[in-house]
Amino acid sequence: MSLKHRLPKLEASIDQAALRKAADEYSDLLLTLCLCMKVSGPTRSSIRACATALKMRLTTWHSQKELNAILSNWDPVGYVLGLRREANEAARSVGDPTDTFV
Repeated sequence: MSLKHRLPKLEASIDQAALRKAADEYSDLLLTLCLCMKVSGPTRSSIRACATALKMRLTTWHSQKELNAILSNWDPVGYVLGLRREANEAARSVGDPTDTFV
């Protein structure tokens, strides 16, 4: 059976509350990191400090995975900008406005 035919089953098995929490938390992560870059400048130390503080507050698996990637990356600013670009491309693909924050 192809993935196309299994998608309704997969979508039905996802807990909507958990999905909503993960989406809210991920957007929180991106907005906070963009604010951090806007306020303190796009430096490695400011992004790492912000990511470290967010690591204590955010709890979903996806947020923790991205925070770990930011903290272990040699270029955390570039990584955050890449996340922002991905979010903008996803928004653009469904007709939502893109973020012009950074």
